[in-house]
Amino acid sequence: FPPLPKGRALSTADRATVLGIIRDLGSHKNVLIIPHQTFKNMVRPSAASQLVELELARRGLLMKGNDKKITRQVMVSGLTSQQRPRCICLVPAALGRA
Repeated sequence: FPPLPKGRALSTADRATVLGIIRDLGSHKNVLIIPHQTFKNMVRPSAASQLVELELARRGLLMKGNDKKITRQVMVSGLTSQQRPRCICLVPAALGRA
């Protein structure tokens, strides 16, 4: 999970291997951003991914979107083929409390 400042694109070399990035979002520093589809593929069995998302949200580890959804739209050039994919945003500062 390489750090990628806002406005920078993911390098061509990293596109094939990177699962997500680290970026500052709002007042939160070093947020781990993973495209939603990638997150669903990481959880086994994939049918349990929604339960994992709900548990992470219950523990306060996720940054919810302004629309109160568990995922947020984040524009990261080169991370996915979508312009503004829905992403899971994990707040590392909250990991110490969980």
